[in-house]
Amino acid sequence: MSLAILLSAMQEKQYQNITTMKKLLLILILLPSIVFGQKWEKTYMNGFGYSVQETADGGYIVAGEDGSSNLILLKTDQWGDALWSKTYGGDFDLSTSAIETANGEYVLTGKKGNAVFLMKTDHAGDTIWTRSFKFQNNDVGLTVDQTDDGGFIIFGTSTDTLVKDNVLLIKTDENGDTLWTKLIGGEQNMSGWDGQQTSDGGYMVVGRYRKPSVSGVLLVKTDKIGNVLWIQTYDESIGENGYSGEQTSEGGYIITGTSKNKDILLLKTDINGDIIWTKTYGDNGGNGGYAVTQTSDGGYVITGEKNWSMDESDLFLLRTDDSGELLWIRQYGGEGVDYGYSVQQTSDGGFIVAGCRFETAVGPTIYLIKTDNEGEVLFSIDIPYPNPERRLVKTIDLSGREITKPGRNIPCIKIFDDGTIQKTMNIE
Repeated sequence: MSLAILLSAMQEKQYQNITTMKKLLLILILLPSIVFGQKWEKTYMNGFGYSVQETADGGYIVAGEDGSSNLILLKTDQWGDALWSKTYGGDFDLSTSAIETANGEYVLTGKKGNAVFLMKTDHAGDTIWTRSFKFQNNDVGLTVDQTDDGGFIIFGTSTDTLVKDNVLLIKTDENGDTLWTKLIGGEQNMSGWDGQQTSDGGYMVVGRYRKPSVSGVLLVKTDKIGNVLWIQTYDESIGENGYSGEQTSEGGYIITGTSKNKDILLLKTDINGDIIWTKTYGDNGGNGGYAVTQTSDGGYVITGEKNWSMDESDLFLLRTDDSGELLWIRQYGGEGVDYGYSVQQTSDGGFIVAGCRFETAVGPTIYLIKTDNEGEVLFSIDIPYPNPERRLVKTIDLSGREITKPGRNIPCIKIFDDGTIQKTMNIE
């Protein structure tokens, strides 16, 4: 081989190595926003996060309360960093549900004194209007949904002076003005905890019914003006309470709550509310499912509370297949009492969970967890290398500065004598 050919081959190999390094460096620069940004857990101000929804800009909107009769609306970016938060004082007690509207504004419901409120804000959380609705002795709105006509539907509970509950539905126009209201239950004791508009234009409500000697899970189906089509009650041998539910892709319904043995309950019905199957998860230890949603693969994900003792519980995320068979369960939080109140599958296939984390030094704080599709937050990434005999030349950070002892949670790039690089990063 001539010297010219040899030099040309060496230059070509060097060029390929440099090109490979540039490509890998570009990947490494992008990884923090593409991969690392999709898994995190964060706590915010004192309070409880009852509702979370992914917003059109890829961030999240969280509704809750601070424990002192003040509402909280918190907006974050996709990495969970707070963009703004609003506190609404006065007679407000709590906000249990918030949604982003079709035009990028926000609507909240909850409890104001003994009445239901509906509030609309602009994209920055500044109030546009507030409406109040009073029916009986004590009323609360627990879920709000935007309807296909641009208005809103509120699901909740109305309690009379005899402490008897009725399921409450309030339908408004786009300005929050009442179109119709319904109290469902009559002489029976029925509480509404969650609901949504169904594919036929009507509504479904999940909750609890109570009689002097028995209680259980409640499922109500109405037409588009709130007239009851049917009521299904599932006695306490199946479950004690239905906290969350939704219509599934095939037209039936999925419900989560608490079983008779204080385990996590998952109940699947057909379009008429007749049971297809029920599943429980737990160990008779004071567990409960507080929110459920169907996943893109037809399975289900639940969040809630897994109790270890009177003074300690963990927020959990539980994933099942379409038959309710357990795929995995993850637990989050620290010492003390932690709850998961709301869960949604995000556009990247992972999950966002809102709840409360109790920190000894500061008390309850609003808690957000963003996971991948396996429920993982902690992870490591290792870019494999082709030559096990290569030798390390130096280690640098992402700015190109040489480092001798990489710190924790800091990405470092190792450069080897064959022109390849390697990066491993452990995220806590």
